[in-house]
Amino acid sequence: LTCSYDKTARIWDAGTGVVLKRFQHDDILGQGAAFLDGTRVATTTHNGKVWLWDVESAALLFCREGGSWGVAVTPDGQRVIATVGDGALSNRGHVQIWDAQSGELLIDIPGHDAESAYYAMSSPDGKYVVTTGEDCATRVWSIEDGSAVACMQRDGVGWACCFSPDGR
Repeated sequence: LTCSYDKTARIWDAGTGVVLKRFQHDDILGQGAAFLDGTRVATTTHNGKVWLWDVESAALLFCREGGSWGVAVTPDGQRVIATVGDGALSNRGHVQIWDAQSGELLIDIPGHDAESAYYAMSSPDGKYVVTTGEDCATRVWSIEDGSAVACMQRDGVGWACCFSPDGR
């Protein structure tokens, strides 16, 4: 899955380089995430939207105001996590947790102390999400209730983060 400034996300055949599916958006893309079962993909656009697509039909399942940078999905496919930036909601970077079936916003965390939260990644067990932000912090949140679990301060803005395969 690639996300591009040309307002498209694409699924490719890695062996041949042929585009298998194309998903058209209305703005430049932030990031994309594929569901582990291969049936859906989630994307974000810079105009503050989170998108969920069916891979087989390339049909849009839902589009909601929310994410604009990072997006992740939980391993069980039940939640979509999006980061919000550029003052889309306030002057704080938000982390949003969405129900992947209904598109309902479950939790909105105004958690980063600067205008943008950039990247999100679910833990392998689906219990936590790690995010980076313009506030030079990497933060860990509970997916269940949005509570803060940890904060690691850096000297500069972080653009990416992940959990190790064992979740530590």
